[in-house]
Amino acid sequence: MKNRTLKTVKTSSSLICLVFFSFIWPLITTNFVYDVIVSIRSAITSGDSGLLIITTIGGCILYTVPSFLMYIALDALYTEWHSFFKSHRVEREFFIVIFYGSLLLMTQMYYFYPIEPMTSFIGLIITLALVRFSTCKPDILFPKVFIALQVFLLVQWGNVIQGFTPFRIGSNDLFVSLKIASSYLDHLANINKIAFSFMLPLFLSSFMTAFIIKLYNQNLHVAEENYEKELAVKAMQKKIMTNRTYQEINALAHDLKTPLVTIQGLMSLLMLTKDTDKIEPYGQTVNDAIQKMSDMISSFLYGNIKELIRVDELLNYIRTQIPIEREDIEFTNSIADNLPPLYLNKIRMARALINLIENAILAPTDQLTKKILVKAYINCDKIIISITDNGIGIKDVDLEKIWTIGYSSKETSGLGLPFAKQTIIENNGQIELTSTYGRGTTAKIYFPIHTVNERGTTHDND
Repeated sequence: MKNRTLKTVKTSSSLICLVFFSFIWPLITTNFVYDVIVSIRSAITSGDSGLLIITTIGGCILYTVPSFLMYIALDALYTEWHSFFKSHRVEREFFIVIFYGSLLLMTQMYYFYPIEPMTSFIGLIITLALVRFSTCKPDILFPKVFIALQVFLLVQWGNVIQGFTPFRIGSNDLFVSLKIASSYLDHLANINKIAFSFMLPLFLSSFMTAFIIKLYNQNLHVAEENYEKELAVKAMQKKIMTNRTYQEINALAHDLKTPLVTIQGLMSLLMLTKDTDKIEPYGQTVNDAIQKMSDMISSFLYGNIKELIRVDELLNYIRTQIPIEREDIEFTNSIADNLPPLYLNKIRMARALINLIENAILAPTDQLTKKILVKAYINCDKIIISITDNGIGIKDVDLEKIWTIGYSSKETSGLGLPFAKQTIIENNGQIELTSTYGRGTTAKIYFPIHTVNERGTTHDND
């Protein structure tokens, strides 16, 4: 907090120095102003209109600098003390106009060659209007610098136009001398044309700059909104996947009923039996059931717990978790011989494959019998488990959306496939889903082949 306050004080001091610099600019450039007036007299003496034009350009630039610097410094100063001014309900435009106007009055009162007050103030109003129109972010200075520089140079050219003199525009000695010299050399009309030729492009350029910045800010705002919405969607998807995990926990709780029933039954037998020879095998069975429960819970809670498991063991375990009693469903397993074991989290992978099989069961079909074929085989150094159904399939336009969380064509939660894909990836697998509309769908899961080295650790053969 202390460092932040110190930085604010240093920045504010620099900006106040910049305001002071713009305030004393007329004193710093006194000799230059005299040189400009001398050049005007030389142009009159020699009749050199080119020198007069160059002198006019120099005079406009000379009066642009302090007006421009003063505005930029005051705007940056308001940004630095934004919280203070907001707490006192002082708006940016009000602060800048009051202080800018006060400084203009002070230069008018104390300097022989003052800043042109009328054109500078008009330039300030136009700049504030264009900055507000462009919807620049308050803390970003560069767009304001670009707009202000063009506008303040634009209005200074008004000082050399004879028709603006009654409005106290171009009323100081420098610009009065320029207009007198132009009139004397009979170049007043040409100077006016040159002034307008500068003013019109600068006006269009400053307006187009503000318009482009406005479009950019609008696009940036839309992009930020889309980004925030994307973050919100991702957060919602994460929440949905968390809810899916809770559903899987419920399924795990249901799976735990089997060993619990075993334990309960054996404990009842132990309490009734009088045969001491049966106590030890019953106790061992109870211990095995408890260990199975512990392994199931650990495997589900800790995804990094993996083990080597035979493919037929995994598929048989899955088959026991999907009691298919409907006569219109034909479920077939086809497992190749001598398949290497898989290295994965058994419980989580079983839940993922169960989701895929349940998805195949729910797929609508125009056949009398729903056929589901689960195959396991090796191809190209990969162990492949495929799940094929004879449903109506998925349209190509919908095939690209199936991995999107919440998407479903069967009025389900739309979480099964994303959950399965995530789990498969976590177990170093890959999933590919192909479908022919009207014929059926096949999901293929690719697993790397693992081997065990002499130390008893596993590694991929990829």
